[in-house]
Amino acid sequence: MNFLPTQIAVVPIANGVFNWTIPNSVLPLSSYRIAITWLSMLTVYFGDVSDADFTISGTPVVPTITVTSPNGGENWQVGTAHPITWTSTDLTGNISIFLVGTDNPSTNMLVIARDIPNTGLFNWIIPNIPGGTSYRVHIRSVLNAAINDMSDNPFTISSGVFNRIRVLAPNGGEIWRHGDTRRIRWVCINTGTVVGAVEISLIRGGNSITNTLPYIIAPDAPNTGSFLWTIPPNIPVGRNYKVKIRLLDNIGGADVSDNFFAIIYSPISITGVNKKPDGKVEVTVDAGDEHPVTVSVYNIKGQCIRDLVSEEKISGNRTIHWDGTDAKGQLVKKGLFFVRAQSGKDVVTKKFMY
Repeated sequence: MNFLPTQIAVVPIANGVFNWTIPNSVLPLSSYRIAITWLSMLTVYFGDVSDADFTISGTPVVPTITVTSPNGGENWQVGTAHPITWTSTDLTGNISIFLVGTDNPSTNMLVIARDIPNTGLFNWIIPNIPGGTSYRVHIRSVLNAAINDMSDNPFTISSGVFNRIRVLAPNGGEIWRHGDTRRIRWVCINTGTVVGAVEISLIRGGNSITNTLPYIIAPDAPNTGSFLWTIPPNIPVGRNYKVKIRLLDNIGGADVSDNFFAIIYSPISITGVNKKPDGKVEVTVDAGDEHPVTVSVYNIKGQCIRDLVSEEKISGNRTIHWDGTDAKGQLVKKGLFFVRAQSGKDVVTKKFMY
């Protein structure tokens, strides 16, 4: 008796059952038998073989893809979203989707989606491409380009109007603080109807509308032109922020603030006190521009020994130097001191050693 020298699987002996999917590479014949052998650590022991021949029949299954939409006669408009759908049988791996302008799928191809899962559905927002009446969708297997399909008949893509968006606020120069509730504002500029929703996010540094922080202000806000945002305390302080607003249902509909705005802790904060090698002390203050600022040095007894800044407007970061002398110009003794900064009714202090 001759055995086919093809191993199907290696499984634990205790299983007693194995579900075998017959691959396309197995030829249809009527003289097959199954042999089961025992693999031990020492050698291979013969087990058993089918008592008689059995048949594997039929022709190998060929994987298929079938485009179901658009499949001819549709009229889709630039800037709108539409589902591309398809069915498949016995297909493994990912697929790619192309837009074809002629009946020849090898020419005039626009890539709609490359190497995506074979889910049977892809939501496509039609980009700003020329209108036409002879478009078709072509879908093919990534692993085997011979497995493919195209819309049975042409469909139409009509020219459309792209909504444009412009950020109005914050648009540069504003100072916002943790805990503030501020209004983000924008306007849509187009000749059609403004619908849908927007995504609002932060940009820090740079000017690219693709450069966003992990923090999203609002992932799906109504496109009303206004959104109230309470600034959370986990946003790092900084003066190089911009807001980005993106229309969710429109490719290319996005804008960012023209210039940077600031997010700070409070109306006044002392961000650093550092003693330098030359004996001077650097005091860094971050303040808004609503109220004049006073910065003073106090001793451990609570006595003011020197005003470093008196009733001055500070907008942003400012570094102030103290040379270690009191109001009379005399050098103070070494010890513990406090920096006190006041803006309006807000007061902050920070201790340091001199």
